Amino acid sequence: MKPGHFVMLFTLIASGLAHAAEEKVLNLYNWSDYFAPDTLAQFQKETGIKVRYDSYDSDETLQAKLLTGNSGYDLVWPSNDFMAKQIEAGAFRKLDKSRLPNLSNLDPALLKIMAHSDPGNLYGVPYMWGTVGIGYDRKKVESILGKDMPANSLDLLFNPAIAKRLAAGHCTLGLQDSASTILPLALHYAGRKVQNADNKDYEAVRSMLMKVRPAISLFANSANANELMDGELCVFAGYSGAINLAAQKNRETGKGRELVYSIPSIGTLMWYDSMVIPRTAPHPGNAHLFINFILRPDVVAHISNATRYANANLKAQPFVDPALRQTPGVYPSESVRRTLFTLSSQSAESSRQENRLWTAFKTGK
Repeated sequence: MKPGHFVMLFTLIASGLAHAAEEKVLNLYNWSDYFAPDTLAQFQKETGIKVRYDSYDSDETLQAKLLTGNSGYDLVWPSNDFMAKQIEAGAFRKLDKSRLPNLSNLDPALLKIMAHSDPGNLYGVPYMWGTVGIGYDRKKVESILGKDMPANSLDLLFNPAIAKRLAAGHCTLGLQDSASTILPLALHYAGRKVQNADNKDYEAVRSMLMKVRPAISLFANSANANELMDGELCVFAGYSGAINLAAQKNRETGKGRELVYSIPSIGTLMWYDSMVIPRTAPHPGNAHLFINFILRPDVVAHISNATRYANANLKAQPFVDPALRQTPGVYPSESVRRTLFTLSSQSAESSRQENRLWTAFKTGK
């Protein structure tokens, strides 16, 4: 045997042994409440792989963990704009698509959108997607505003006269505590540039936000919209699935409040979360097994039904709760989808200005 052939054979054998020797453990770092209650138990039962699941409440928390070095996690779920930054920073390892036969189940249209953040779809596999919009107590808001109910639901938070009127009527207003989630909405509402906004854009939005700041009572750290469900908030800007789940739970309690989710009439931010494998993942083989498991239509549909988020799996749609599929705030019509926009990686300067503005807005200074 030629020496070169021997080296190649040894490398292949060593690689195979490495995969075979991978311990039956999988370390996940994901948003809270982002699986069905039995998802992880089902995977563990089918594979014998023990799953350890830690959760975070913001993309910023995940990014800090990833960029400090060896996180110890095998699979993480960044949002699209953060994933783009992290790919540029070399935080992830490329997918071995030969180990992911269920990739064929994915929606090509969403993969095309995702390629703006992950060219060639080399690193990420789409998990769930949704929008950022407005959840509100319809009866209470309409009782206060009457015939002045705006067509654009962003007016409920960003129009100073309307926000002040709602607050005076004991309708408590709140926002998701995330600059990268809320400021794009504010920029869009103000007619400013959303991607890589400059100083003039942020100054215009700062002026607008400071006018409504006295009416804002809460910046919610959790992404689950519990404050809206519990009645602590009357209007809330946050994630589609969280608000729709809060509305569903509210209906189940029979409390009489009518919580609704509204995609703003002028369009809004569309996001998607992807499954990606950190460069330092100790169990990449197990991570591939889990991704392929999630890509099964029955598995991911069950997660959608539990979380009230749309998934990117075309073959899963027959398994999704018909009521969920027919909810416009979860699966928007084609005409509404044309009004949505996404973000890719922001420039460092734009990110700094975004963070400064958010701090100033929260403190009211």
